[in-house]
Amino acid sequence: MQGTDAGLAGRALADVERDAADDGVSRGLARAALVIPVAGAVLLAIAALHRPTFLALVKEDGPIEWAQFAAFAVATVLLGISAVLLARRGDYVAAVLIGIGALGFLGIAGEEISWGQRILGLETPESLAEINHQDELNLHNITSFPMQRIGNYLQLVIGGAGLLLPWLTRVQRPRVHNRLLRLLSPPLFLGAAFGLLFAYRAIRLVWDREVLTVVKYGEWPELMLACGILGYAILLLRGLRRRSTTGTAAPATSRAGTGRRQTGETVLPTSG
Repeated sequence: MQGTDAGLAGRALADVERDAADDGVSRGLARAALVIPVAGAVLLAIAALHRPTFLALVKEDGPIEWAQFAAFAVATVLLGISAVLLARRGDYVAAVLIGIGALGFLGIAGEEISWGQRILGLETPESLAEINHQDELNLHNITSFPMQRIGNYLQLVIGGAGLLLPWLTRVQRPRVHNRLLRLLSPPLFLGAAFGLLFAYRAIRLVWDREVLTVVKYGEWPELMLACGILGYAILLLRGLRRRSTTGTAAPATSRAGTGRRQTGETVLPTSG
């Protein structure tokens, strides 16, 4: 049994490293991307033992929250550029999907910092303050409508999709041969970032007690989601630009181990 488990783990790691190499990512960087989400989760749990340190890390306008904003903001720009490139190639369905993603992550970035309220010194409109339990200029803290719960479900879905889709579309022998799903699948080595958020949201779905430490701990999985989206956006745009400069817009024959296949349209990478 141990030999079988080791064999499966070895094959999975080989798929991760092959997929990363296809995107021009080194083995060391790919392995670091697998380790950092888990290592950070452990370190933040240890920091929680010293409450002042923990709260300094996860507070409003703290380092983790601003890192989330920066990652989502940059990803928004990169995805927007990718959507334009796809539209110019005539792949309007892919362009719309990526464009919707860009708009969605723009919204998340703005919500993270309450649309710059504290930076700009803006006051919360009275009508919004009455229904926002944190008296902030954002939507996800509205109590009269379950915005926060809807957002949590969306995070669960995005985390699960980012974890599972690549194993269906990006492995050496993919089980799913759908060009758009392949386009939307992040690299395998980013799976830990998405998986951490999925695990956190799944646990909170079952155990939803409002314990401050547990609630604020979610800032780290959310940061890993932001980093995962940013990594996907960087590699997607790099891949599209590479194909623009080399002129590889014609149908291509699949190569063993690349996860690319022949289609009747432009060959589109998920990330690179």
